[in-house]
Amino acid sequence: MPIIGHTLAGIAIAQQFESAGPGSSFTRGPVAGPLWMPLIVAISYLPDVATQIALLWMGRETAQAIGHSIPFGLVAGALIGVAWAVVVGGPARLLATVAAGAIALHDAMDLLQDSERTPFWPLSARQIGVDWFAEPNRLWGEVLAFGVPFVIFEVWRARRRRAGPAMPRPQVHQGLVWAGRGLILTVLLAALTVLSLREFRQRQLDQAIALRRAGRFDEALAQVERAERWPSSFGAGDITRGEAYDGLGDRGQAEEAFLRAYYRNPDDFWPVAVLAQHYAAHGTREERRKRSAPLVAILQRQFADDEALGRVLEAIERSIMQAP
Repeated sequence: MPIIGHTLAGIAIAQQFESAGPGSSFTRGPVAGPLWMPLIVAISYLPDVATQIALLWMGRETAQAIGHSIPFGLVAGALIGVAWAVVVGGPARLLATVAAGAIALHDAMDLLQDSERTPFWPLSARQIGVDWFAEPNRLWGEVLAFGVPFVIFEVWRARRRRAGPAMPRPQVHQGLVWAGRGLILTVLLAALTVLSLREFRQRQLDQAIALRRAGRFDEALAQVERAERWPSSFGAGDITRGEAYDGLGDRGQAEEAFLRAYYRNPDDFWPVAVLAQHYAAHGTREERRKRSAPLVAILQRQFADDEALGRVLEAIERSIMQAP
């Protein structure tokens, strides 16, 4: 998620359509004018807001698919544009187009940093995207990827305004102007805070994995609970939780955790693989093969190109053959 990039994109969109003139329907009125740019910046973050809300009820991949679905975004943008037109006036069709375009631009920018997005969900589950701008240092990467084009845009805009006739601007209360700027800063700081917390939760989950590998299963379970607090998704550590319960000999809790991981992300390789490995490791040889067989079939059918498939299938077969 480009943090600074979405803010700069929102500002550029707001400026471009605000420049329609002093009587522009977008910025007419003492309140609509100062709030125009904060509104567009907020809309530019709407896919991420929707994703965080969806994370409270579903897995990360599903939440991201819903929050960053271009079809859903276009509908949401149209509704926001119509609502804005009803409240402050102006051409509803054009306002809806601007709002929907801001959301679609957000999704397009995200596709430059992630190669596993499903932007046309639910119409298509095909994953597309690239990782051209997935820099290790995200902020500096965004400064180069999005900051430089923004500066070029601002220079072009300033030159165009100087070359044209001076246009009178409507009088607005300076307090509202500063309130609008404060809202933009608040949106940016909120996005940075969520990003920081997400990275912190990922570090906690990495620590839980390390504890599980070290055989400190009780500590691993406690760390998983901490790692799943907001803004991480509940269930993000289900695989590690299941492996820790397995280490403690609690097969029932382990199976429950593995099943939850599978049901949340049935199209992901590892939830299917670890559940198959769990079934292949418990029971008689016949029971192991019978329970793991449907999952092995899914692995062979859906993940034939995964580089870990061969290794996982060999491990499953070894576990089955170890049973009496």
